[in-house]
Amino acid sequence: MKRRYGREIALKVLYQKDITSLLINDILEKTYAYEDIPEDIREFSRKIVLGTVEHWEDINKNIEKYAENWTIERIAVVDVNILRIALYELIYESETPARVILNEAIEIAKKYGDTKSYQFINGILDKASRELRKDTDIMSAS
Repeated sequence: MKRRYGREIALKVLYQKDITSLLINDILEKTYAYEDIPEDIREFSRKIVLGTVEHWEDINKNIEKYAENWTIERIAVVDVNILRIALYELIYESETPARVILNEAIEIAKKYGDTKSYQFINGILDKASRELRKDTDIMSAS
């Protein structure tokens, strides 16, 4: 649950990045000042945010690759940022099992997305994880 909270913080920060012109470090500082977040969760969310931003173009290309016939602009801002976080972890954070990453993304989508977001995200991440990870023994989560 602690890591999910970190992912939710990362989602809030990346969402703000998409809809404002603020710098990512300013968004992080304001987020951490606004919410009482334990230090370990701050570190985890910061790692996800900065890693996602560092690999932004590559992650976006992967989203468009696995979300066949969808462009980044057509995907809801919340959904695309859930996908960014999950793909960042799938590609660059190999210590977290793919099953955990997918389940976390789906649960966050159920909480923050619309009623069908989690199905859309599950479909994309299932395809991506099978290609990107060798540890994937996933039966589609739902």
